[in-house]
Amino acid sequence: MSGTLTYALSGLLLGLNGGFAPGPLTALVLSEGISHGRRAGMLAGLAPLMTDGPIVVAALLLVAAIPGGGVTLGVISAAGSLVLVHIATKELRAQPVQFDGARAKPGRTVLRAIGVNFLNPNPYLFWFTICAPQMVAAYRAHGLAAPAAFLATFYAVLVGVKLGLGFLAGTLSTRLRPRTLLWINRMLAVVMLGYAAFLAYKAYLLIGG
Repeated sequence: MSGTLTYALSGLLLGLNGGFAPGPLTALVLSEGISHGRRAGMLAGLAPLMTDGPIVVAALLLVAAIPGGGVTLGVISAAGSLVLVHIATKELRAQPVQFDGARAKPGRTVLRAIGVNFLNPNPYLFWFTICAPQMVAAYRAHGLAAPAAFLATFYAVLVGVKLGLGFLAGTLSTRLRPRTLLWINRMLAVVMLGYAAFLAYKAYLLIGG
Protein backbone atom coordinates (compact mmCIF):
# COMPACT_ATOMS: atom_id res chain seq x y z
CA MET A 1 0.00 0.00 0.00
CA SER A 2 1.41 3.40 -0.98
CA GLY A 3 2.23 6.01 1.63
CA THR A 4 -0.35 8.41 0.20
CA LEU A 5 -3.13 5.82 0.40
CA THR A 6 -2.10 4.83 3.92
CA TYR A 7 -2.41 8.41 5.16
CA ALA A 8 -5.64 8.93 3.24
CA LEU A 9 -7.11 5.93 5.07
CA SER A 10 -5.83 7.35 8.37
CA GLY A 11 -7.62 10.61 7.60
CA LEU A 12 -10.77 8.67 6.78
CA LEU A 13 -10.69 6.78 10.08
CA LEU A 14 -9.97 9.82 12.22
CA GLY A 15 -12.56 11.88 10.34
CA LEU A 16 -15.25 9.27 11.00
CA ASN A 17 -14.42 9.22 14.68
CA GLY A 18 -14.44 13.01 14.94
CA GLY A 19 -17.69 13.27 13.00
CA PHE A 20 -19.68 10.90 15.19
CA ALA A 21 -17.98 11.65 18.52
CA PRO A 22 -20.33 12.90 21.26
CA GLY A 23 -19.46 16.44 22.21
CA PRO A 24 -20.67 20.04 22.18
CA LEU A 25 -20.54 20.45 18.38
CA THR A 26 -22.38 17.18 17.68
CA ALA A 27 -25.04 18.15 20.22
CA LEU A 28 -25.39 21.59 18.63
CA VAL A 29 -25.65 20.14 15.10
CA LEU A 30 -28.47 17.83 16.21
CA SER A 31 -30.17 20.50 18.30
CA GLU A 32 -30.11 23.05 15.48
CA GLY A 33 -31.42 20.49 13.01
CA ILE A 34 -34.29 19.53 15.29
CA SER A 35 -35.11 23.13 16.23
CA HIS A 36 -34.71 24.86 12.87
CA GLY A 37 -34.58 22.23 10.17
CA ARG A 38 -32.01 20.65 7.87
CA ARG A 39 -30.38 23.90 6.71
CA ALA A 40 -29.59 25.05 10.25
CA GLY A 41 -28.23 21.66 11.27
CA MET A 42 -26.01 21.49 8.19
CA LEU A 43 -24.75 25.05 8.70
CA ALA A 44 -23.67 24.11 12.22
CA GLY A 45 -21.81 21.13 10.77
CA LEU A 46 -19.59 23.46 8.72
CA ALA A 47 -17.98 24.92 11.85
CA PRO A 48 -14.69 22.94 11.62
CA LEU A 49 -13.97 24.49 8.22
CA MET A 50 -14.34 27.95 9.76
CA THR A 51 -12.41 27.44 12.98
CA ASP A 52 -9.71 24.82 12.48
CA GLY A 53 -7.44 26.71 10.07
CA PRO A 54 -5.37 28.56 12.71
CA ILE A 55 -5.22 25.42 14.87
CA VAL A 56 -3.91 23.32 11.98
CA VAL A 57 -1.29 25.89 10.94
CA ALA A 58 -0.07 26.45 14.50
CA ALA A 59 0.16 22.72 15.21
CA LEU A 60 2.08 21.99 11.99
CA LEU A 61 4.52 24.86 12.49
CA LEU A 62 5.20 23.93 16.10
CA VAL A 63 5.65 20.21 15.50
CA ALA A 64 7.85 20.80 12.43
CA ALA A 65 10.05 23.25 14.35
CA ILE A 66 10.67 20.99 17.35
CA PRO A 67 14.27 19.69 17.21
CA GLY A 68 15.06 16.03 17.52
CA GLY A 69 13.82 14.70 14.19
CA GLY A 70 12.32 11.23 14.22
CA VAL A 71 12.84 10.71 17.94
CA THR A 72 10.80 13.80 18.80
CA LEU A 73 8.04 12.82 16.38
CA GLY A 74 8.13 9.36 17.89
CA VAL A 75 7.63 10.71 21.41
CA ILE A 76 4.76 12.94 20.24
CA SER A 77 3.21 10.02 18.34
CA ALA A 78 3.44 7.91 21.50
CA ALA A 79 1.61 10.68 23.37
CA GLY A 80 -0.95 10.75 20.58
CA SER A 81 -1.47 7.01 20.98
CA LEU A 82 -2.22 7.52 24.67
CA VAL A 83 -4.60 10.36 23.81
CA LEU A 84 -6.47 8.10 21.39
CA VAL A 85 -6.73 5.39 24.03
CA HIS A 86 -8.15 7.97 26.45
CA ILE A 87 -10.65 9.26 23.85
CA ALA A 88 -11.72 5.75 22.84
CA THR A 89 -12.25 4.52 26.39
CA LYS A 90 -14.14 7.71 27.25
CA GLU A 91 -16.40 7.26 24.22
CA LEU A 92 -17.01 3.63 25.08
CA ARG A 93 -18.44 4.84 28.40
CA ALA A 94 -20.28 7.84 26.90
CA GLN A 95 -24.00 8.40 27.31
CA PRO A 96 -26.32 9.33 24.43
CA VAL A 97 -25.96 12.93 23.25
CA GLN A 98 -28.46 15.18 24.95
CA PHE A 99 -30.05 18.09 23.11
CA ASP A 100 -30.14 21.37 24.99
CA GLY A 101 -33.51 22.31 23.56
CA ALA A 102 -32.34 25.86 22.85
CA ARG A 103 -34.14 27.60 20.03
CA ALA A 104 -31.74 30.26 18.91
CA LYS A 105 -32.61 32.28 15.82
CA PRO A 106 -31.55 30.42 12.65
CA GLY A 107 -29.34 33.35 11.63
CA ARG A 108 -27.18 32.77 14.71
CA THR A 109 -26.54 29.10 13.95
CA VAL A 110 -23.13 29.63 12.35
CA LEU A 111 -21.93 31.99 15.09
CA ARG A 112 -23.01 29.56 17.79
CA ALA A 113 -21.31 26.67 16.04
CA ILE A 114 -18.07 28.63 15.55
CA GLY A 115 -18.05 29.62 19.21
CA VAL A 116 -18.72 26.08 20.40
CA ASN A 117 -16.03 24.53 18.20
CA PHE A 118 -13.40 27.23 18.80
CA LEU A 119 -13.74 26.92 22.57
CA ASN A 120 -13.79 23.13 22.48
CA PRO A 121 -10.38 21.75 23.62
CA ASN A 122 -10.72 18.56 21.56
CA PRO A 123 -9.56 20.00 18.19
CA TYR A 124 -6.45 21.50 19.82
CA LEU A 125 -5.54 18.25 21.57
CA PHE A 126 -6.29 16.19 18.48
CA TRP A 127 -4.15 18.30 16.17
CA PHE A 128 -1.14 18.89 18.41
CA THR A 129 -0.74 15.28 19.53
CA ILE A 130 -2.14 13.18 16.67
CA CYS A 131 -2.77 14.85 13.30
CA ALA A 132 0.15 17.28 13.07
CA PRO A 133 2.85 14.70 13.91
CA GLN A 134 1.33 12.33 11.35
CA MET A 135 1.33 15.02 8.65
CA VAL A 136 4.92 16.07 9.37
CA ALA A 137 6.09 12.46 9.30
CA ALA A 138 4.14 11.87 6.09
CA TYR A 139 5.74 14.88 4.41
CA ARG A 140 9.25 13.85 5.41
CA ALA A 141 8.75 10.27 4.23
CA HIS A 142 6.57 10.69 1.14
CA GLY A 143 6.52 14.33 0.09
CA LEU A 144 3.55 16.69 -0.12
CA ALA A 145 0.99 14.24 -1.56
CA ALA A 146 0.67 12.09 1.59
CA PRO A 147 -0.13 14.88 4.11
CA ALA A 148 -2.37 16.56 1.55
CA ALA A 149 -4.32 13.31 1.17
CA PHE A 150 -4.60 12.98 4.96
CA LEU A 151 -5.86 16.56 5.37
CA ALA A 152 -8.34 16.38 2.49
CA THR A 153 -9.75 13.02 3.54
CA PHE A 154 -9.95 13.97 7.22
CA TYR A 155 -11.98 17.14 6.66
CA ALA A 156 -14.09 15.70 3.85
CA VAL A 157 -15.22 12.88 6.13
CA LEU A 158 -15.42 14.94 9.35
CA VAL A 159 -17.55 17.69 7.82
CA GLY A 160 -19.47 15.21 5.67
CA VAL A 161 -20.57 13.29 8.75
CA LYS A 162 -21.57 16.50 10.57
CA LEU A 163 -23.57 17.62 7.52
CA GLY A 164 -25.25 14.23 7.39
CA LEU A 165 -26.18 14.40 11.06
CA GLY A 166 -27.63 17.89 10.58
CA PHE A 167 -29.62 16.70 7.57
CA LEU A 168 -30.95 13.66 9.44
CA ALA A 169 -31.82 15.72 12.50
CA GLY A 170 -33.81 18.16 10.41
CA THR A 171 -35.49 15.38 8.43
CA LEU A 172 -36.34 13.00 11.24
CA SER A 173 -36.74 15.66 13.96
CA THR A 174 -37.39 14.11 17.36
CA ARG A 175 -37.57 10.61 15.87
CA LEU A 176 -33.78 10.63 15.56
CA ARG A 177 -32.47 8.31 18.26
CA PRO A 178 -29.32 9.52 20.05
CA ARG A 179 -28.68 5.92 21.13
CA THR A 180 -28.11 4.97 17.47
CA LEU A 181 -25.35 7.57 17.24
CA LEU A 182 -23.95 6.29 20.51
CA TRP A 183 -23.54 2.74 19.21
CA ILE A 184 -21.99 3.93 15.95
CA ASN A 185 -19.50 5.92 17.98
CA ARG A 186 -18.73 2.96 20.24
CA MET A 187 -17.90 0.83 17.22
CA LEU A 188 -15.60 3.58 15.96
CA ALA A 189 -14.02 3.80 19.42
CA VAL A 190 -12.99 0.16 19.14
CA VAL A 191 -11.39 0.93 15.78
CA MET A 192 -9.66 3.90 17.44
CA LEU A 193 -8.01 1.53 19.89
CA GLY A 194 -6.59 -0.34 16.92
CA TYR A 195 -5.33 2.91 15.43
CA ALA A 196 -3.76 3.81 18.77
CA ALA A 197 -1.79 0.57 18.57
CA PHE A 198 -0.69 1.50 15.05
CA LEU A 199 0.47 4.93 16.28
CA ALA A 200 2.39 3.28 19.11
CA TYR A 201 4.13 1.03 16.57
CA LYS A 202 4.98 4.05 14.40
CA ALA A 203 6.40 5.78 17.47
CA TYR A 204 8.52 2.72 18.18
CA LEU A 205 9.95 2.82 14.66
CA LEU A 206 10.59 6.59 14.77
CA ILE A 207 12.39 6.37 18.09
CA GLY A 208 14.65 3.73 16.69
CA GLY A 209 13.15 0.36 17.45
